Amino acid sequence: IAALAGEEEFAALRDAPGIFKQAAVYNPSDPRAFLRKVQKDIAALAGEEEFAGLRDTPGIFKQAAVHSPSDPRAFLRKAKAGTPDSGRYPIRPKL
Repeated sequence: IAALAGEEEFAALRDAPGIFKQAAVYNPSDPRAFLRKVQKDIAALAGEEEFAGLRDTPGIFKQAAVHSPSDPRAFLRKAKAGTPDSGRYPIRPKL
């Protein structure tokens, strides 16, 4: 875990050290691939117009990429809508 966190490639994720533990525990065969996908998804989601209203809460993109790696967009749509199964209050974009 410490080795992953120390790699320069993943420096942008160091503000959330739990990501490295999750990568190592749930993706032991290739934790680096998981971390690369997380970084790629964060960048892609933050750049998508559909989620422009969430850019003032950038941590939500990281949360979506880490906790819903198979479909982070669905995670964000549920969070925006505040659906009962999202487990969160609705996130309202700034107008």
